[in-house]
Amino acid sequence: MATTNAMSASSTSTTRATVPAPISVKTCRFYSQGKCNFGTKCRFSHERPSQNVAPPLLSPKPAPKANKPKFERGTQPCFAWEKTGACTRGEESWYAHDPAICQALEQERVRQAMLAQEAGLHRALENACVESEHPREAASAERQHQDVAMMERVLNGSIAVRGQLEHAHQAQARLAQESGRIAEEELARMERERAYLAQLAEEEEARRRRAEGEERLERERAHRARLAEEDAARRRELEAAAEERFQARATEEAVVTLQRVILGSIVTFAAGLEVRAVLTGFECCAVKIKNLPADTREDEVTEFITQQGIDPARFQLVGVKMVHDGKKEADVVTAADLADLLSCGPDGIEFKGERIELQIGAYNIPGGMGASSVRDDDVLTVSWRAPSIRYIAEYDDYARAQERAREPDRKMYAERRLHVEMNTLPPGRTIKGFNPNSIKIYNLPASIIEDELMLFTQTSLVRPLLQKGRSVCSPPELAFQQLLREIERVSPRNVVHHEQSTRERGKDVDGIVSYRIRFTSPEEARVVYEGLSGRIFPAISPIALWLRLPEPMCFNLTLPKEQYGAQRALWDALVNSATDRRACVLFVKPDGNVVRVRLSGNAKQAVGMLKVRVENLARGEPLVGWHRSLGFFNNPFPRRVLDETGAYLRSDWRRQVLRVYGEPRAVERAREMVKAELERLEGLDFTVTLKEVSVAFFVRQGIATLKELIGEDAVTFHPWARRITICGGEEARHHLSRLIDESLRGGVSIAQDGELQCPICFDDVSAAYRLGCGHSYCSACLRHFLTSAVEGGDQFPLACMADEGRCGRPIALPTI
Repeated sequence: MATTNAMSASSTSTTRATVPAPISVKTCRFYSQGKCNFGTKCRFSHERPSQNVAPPLLSPKPAPKANKPKFERGTQPCFAWEKTGACTRGEESWYAHDPAICQALEQERVRQAMLAQEAGLHRALENACVESEHPREAASAERQHQDVAMMERVLNGSIAVRGQLEHAHQAQARLAQESGRIAEEELARMERERAYLAQLAEEEEARRRRAEGEERLERERAHRARLAEEDAARRRELEAAAEERFQARATEEAVVTLQRVILGSIVTFAAGLEVRAVLTGFECCAVKIKNLPADTREDEVTEFITQQGIDPARFQLVGVKMVHDGKKEADVVTAADLADLLSCGPDGIEFKGERIELQIGAYNIPGGMGASSVRDDDVLTVSWRAPSIRYIAEYDDYARAQERAREPDRKMYAERRLHVEMNTLPPGRTIKGFNPNSIKIYNLPASIIEDELMLFTQTSLVRPLLQKGRSVCSPPELAFQQLLREIERVSPRNVVHHEQSTRERGKDVDGIVSYRIRFTSPEEARVVYEGLSGRIFPAISPIALWLRLPEPMCFNLTLPKEQYGAQRALWDALVNSATDRRACVLFVKPDGNVVRVRLSGNAKQAVGMLKVRVENLARGEPLVGWHRSLGFFNNPFPRRVLDETGAYLRSDWRRQVLRVYGEPRAVERAREMVKAELERLEGLDFTVTLKEVSVAFFVRQGIATLKELIGEDAVTFHPWARRITICGGEEARHHLSRLIDESLRGGVSIAQDGELQCPICFDDVSAAYRLGCGHSYCSACLRHFLTSAVEGGDQFPLACMADEGRCGRPIALPTI
């Protein structure tokens, strides 16, 4: 048993000793020195290194690092992938991840494992040899050779297995490389197909977009063409309408006439400033219409006078002014032969709810004194109240009485204008049987029948109201015959003519009877006037007759209170200069807000001389220059002139004239103040806010025209605010107003610059102005033509000069 175990151990040791140790590739250092005690059992190589082995190549020095070239993604290998077959960035890495590298690394790991296994076998054999060498150094060579042979066979088998593994690995690598290549080719093909399809889609999208763009452009072109056509049609319609309005306006302006009072005569101008008619001053008379309502306008007065049958060319409305009692007065100049027609018409007629009064007098040059009436100093006017009776009408209730008191008041009945009021008791008195439900009717004719009055008053309770001194005279014709007999007794055979007054005829409806009696001389008329003054004729009137005998010469004048205050010393001196009171008398009497001046007398020479002095003083001193702001009612500048200089400044808006009144030194100081104020006002800015329809016109041509007319720096225009500001006087404002009117009418009266030729300068029209005949002029040329014609005075009527003077159509007055 022990022997068996020993044999087993010996067999085991022999078996371990027979395992050859792996031969290292490293050269044995003992063998290199000449002797190795291990011999073939040494683990290290006993082969001397070949002398022909080339020395290791030295790696060249790296070239200087150049600028890193740019490369596309995936063209450079990833270092982490090559070393480990993995990359932390994954698919986001910029470098290439080759699948073949993973396969090569896997094969290298397998090969390294096999080499490690072989090295382990060699070490085990060497260890076994070393262990068995010491206890069994006497083993037989036969046994060793068998072990070595067996180890060699094992090693050779291992080498064969390793070759087969390597061959299998190579085949697998080739297969993986081929499959990778196929996959890459498939991926490349798919990529090419995808790129091709994407290119086709892009081309199709581009064609679609191009088609849509062309279709959209075509629609836009068609839309723009349609809009342009509609705009052109609308523009043609607007131009046609504007041209029609322009022609209508030109036709209206061509027949416009203008009336002005020049040197006391009424002159009527037609187109081209042609004198159409002249009504001289000695053919005219002045008519003053009083008691007009405070809101009366000049056009209303003109229309009212025209309705009386007077031709507009035969009268001139001088003006409408406010008087102290809150009413207005209108001054009218008309032909003397139309004065009676006017006096018989409006006198006694209600105008806007008020009864107007009429006063007719002699006409003088504007600014002069007017006669108080048409002077007939040999005519005596006698008036008295016609016989009349008053009645009381009673009603059942007070409301009915009030209604009947309002309804017939100021109405005509039996050729009389009645006056009706409620019947009231006198203050502090009582009357037995007094009925408060009653009315009192005045100015009934004495021949009234009570039955007719009952029908008129709509009540049966009527009774006459008796009074002391009731007129019981005969009718007016019989009463006048008795008056003539009394006149013959005072002044025999001196009555030339007598008639019922036509100018007083309207008053008979109020119960006033008037007769005009003409005598052989003013002296005889004065004798009768003095003989009848204060006398009562019971058969004619219970009171004294009303007698009126005109003064031989009597003139009246009304002044503003401020003007009289500035000229008070001059007026006092003028009044004191009339020493002979029998020849002429000058009265100056303040009356509220006005001062009334009255000049009368018998001596024509003395009255005439004093009248001229009065008119010159009342006319004042005219000043050079005008500005519309000075004509405003609330302008404080006239008051400042009065306070600082003592002179009164008055502006005539109609004639655009400034006049100053006062003593000579005060007038000079006021003249300097007005001059400085006019210069200041002309330098001020004047701003106008345009309407929306005018903005386009001014943007297109109006601003250029205005700048050429008044200066480049004098015009500022803000289109977004529709505000235009100019600097200048009345001429600049006139040009701006004209352009605004043109813009509101459509702007067709101004031609485009450079399109036409000016008939005056024969150059392209600049800042064009179109006349009613259709020809266009430069605004500056037309203005120079008109002003030079006025200064020369030999080119009237002013007519168009176009077509080498063949047009000849008169220029409308509004244009001038």
